[in-house]
Parts: sequence; C-alpha cells; structure tokens
Amino acid sequence: MNTEQVKQFDSIFNALSESLDITETQYEAAVRSYRAVGDWLAKADSVLVSYNPIIRAQGSFMLGTMIRPLNEQDDLDIDLVCELTGKGASWTQYDLKHKVGNRLKDHETYKRMLDEEGRRCWTLKYAQESNYHMDILPCLVAKDYKTVMERSFSASLGAIRELDNLAIRITDKESANYRYDPSPENWMKSNPFGYGIWFIQRATAGDRQKMMLLAESVRAVPKYQSNKTPLQRAVQILKRHRDIMFAGDEDKPVSIIITTLAAKAYQGEGSITEALQTILIHMDKYILNEFDNMFPDAKCELEHSNELELLIAVMLSAQTTDASVNRLTKTLFQKYKTVEDYANAPLQQLENDIKTIGLYRNKAKNVKAMAQMLIDDFNGEVHVIMKHYKHYLVLEEKPLMLLYLKGFKFQQ
Repeated sequence: MNTEQVKQFDSIFNALSESLDITETQYEAAVRSYRAVGDWLAKADSVLVSYNPIIRAQGSFMLGTMIRPLNEQDDLDIDLVCELTGKGASWTQYDLKHKVGNRLKDHETYKRMLDEEGRRCWTLKYAQESNYHMDILPCLVAKDYKTVMERSFSASLGAIRELDNLAIRITDKESANYRYDPSPENWMKSNPFGYGIWFIQRATAGDRQKMMLLAESVRAVPKYQSNKTPLQRAVQILKRHRDIMFAGDEDKPVSIIITTLAAKAYQGEGSITEALQTILIHMDKYILNEFDNMFPDAKCELEHSNELELLIAVMLSAQTTDASVNRLTKTLFQKYKTVEDYANAPLQQLENDIKTIGLYRNKAKNVKAMAQMLIDDFNGEVHVIMKHYKHYLVLEEKPLMLLYLKGFKFQQ
C-alpha cells in the first residue's frame, strides 16, 4: 500500500473511529457522576472516611477505547474502582463490600439507583436519558498508592516490577474465603492501573511527552481525549467489528482480550491503517504462544487423518459430543474422501449420512456449502481457510477458533 492509499484509508478509519467515540458532554457527565459518588463516600459522616475513599475510572473509559453501544438504546458500561487505603481489622471481603454498599444506600438517590449485589461490584443504574450505568469495584490499596502510581508513570518501558506494585486487592463473592478471611493478602488480586500504564506505554511507543499526556486518563479526574493514538483508534474499530460480527452472542470476545492482543501486536505505527495492518498480521502469534504455554500437552479428541477430515469433524461437533462425532466419522470418512465428494453429494444424501447427530440438516447444508466454496475460491485447498477466513461465510468464527485451538496446522 503506497503513501497516498494509506492517507485515503486513514481518513476513512479516522472518521469511523471518531463516530464511535462518546461525546465530550457524555464523558463530562459521567465524570461528574462518579466524582459525586466519591464525594459521598468520603464525607465526614461516612464509616469509610478514615480510609480515604477515591473513585477512579478503569477499563475502556480509562484507556480511551470506549465506544458507543451498537444499539443506541443500550447503556454505556463505565467501570470504576473505589480505592480504600485500609479497613477494619476484622473486615472480610463481604464486610468491606457491604460497607461501601451500605454507604451508597444511605443516599436516597443512590439507594433507588442501586442494583442487586454483583459478583465483584455495586452497580448504579442512572436515569434512561443519561444512558449509562456505573460498576463500582471496592478494593484495598497501599497507603502510598498515589506515590507508587506517580513513580510508575516515569518508569521505563516494560518495567514490569513497577507496574506490579500497582496491584489492588478486590472483593469477589464467589471466592471461597469471601465471608471469613480478613487477611487482604489472601484476597483476589487485580491490576487495572498497572495495565492502564502498560497500555499507554504501548500506545505512545515510548514517547515520554505523549505518555505523560495520556497518563491523565489513569488519574482520578481524567480529561476528555479527542486526539487519540493509532492504537486506541484501532482497538475501537476492532471492538465495533466484534460487536457486529458477534451480535447477540454472549460468547463474543471480551474487550480486554481484544485490547491486550492489539497492544501486544502494535509496533508504534503512525497511522490507523498501518496499525490495523500490523495488528491483524501479528496478533495471532500471541494467541498461539499463550495457548501452547498454557496447554503444552493439548491434543485433539476428534479423530482424523488429514486436514479435510478435521475440518469436517469440527463442523459436525457443534452441540454434539466428540465421541458422537467420532462414531459417525468412522463410516463417513470412508465414503467421502475429497472436497469434491462433499460438494457433489446430494443434500438429502448427506443429511441421511449424518442424521445420527444433532442439527444434522443445518450441518449438512453448511458442509456442502463449505466444500463448494473451497473449490470455487481456494482451489480446493483446506489449509488456506484460516489465512482467508474473513472472506468465508459458511464457517463462522467459533468453529474456526476451535480448529485453531485443536491443532489444525495451517500453512502460511
């Protein structure tokens, strides 16, 4: 792609990503709202006042990668932490969380807005016209946390030890020790602000001046960002792609995974177009590397002797046990040996041959369509599907990822 083409695509991507931004008015309204919550928690009559409660944004609101909901009627989800520098000696996670929750209930307005207790957070549901809700995560931080954070801003790129010092202890009602253990060192650990600084380091590619400007987003009262880095814009575009591609699917990739993979793959490109190109080319390396490290002895339970057989087995395995698929394919693979065999088979015949498994009609139709597309678009070569999967409509993302994780050896 030449320079002029990059400029043309960049103008398109920039306009697209700007259209995904929440407005400055929405941003400022949200900041005012959570500052008001922080002020209430820290008032002189609060049981929490001696622990210096501070409300701070985390997640996409902090990172500058928040996007408008795909459905304009849906709420913005604003993630916050309520930092406390200490607690009562006997307080468990349950106690700490409910001290925060009860203080919110002491405010008549917040009491009406408060949702049921979540796993880790309290949720304040604002009026419909506000179009956002706030998830407040109670947590414990060190007494010198502010100093540690300021020092982390000036840490060298990749100084992981400094970022580790920003870890916080959080409440989680699914923890086995939620109600009985008052020792914070045994509570779940999280590090949203260490992650935030790492992301800023990646987004600014070591540019100290840019980093200090973006660092405002990690502070308690961040400023609205209108001029965003190529990495921030690329993450926004990838998140919108996710929303469209997985509309209504509860198993869609979560934002933290998209953001992390994009940040790891990003190499300091100066344009959104080049950033997206680099991210899409390199992000799969980090998926494979982590999967191999986590599951070094992983093996595929679906029986197969070649790429085509594995592809067919995976397509048949949706909502079906691997054992059922293996029983079926013992005879199926003797009858169908090539892509052409599947493409040329009458649909009713193929349905009959796989009717021992669930959803066999849809699966037969998809297998036949897949085979025909392989012939028409990829010269019958199975190994190119992953490389070109964005063009492939029959195999959806989840089966492809299953292939990816189950050991399919794709040629580059």
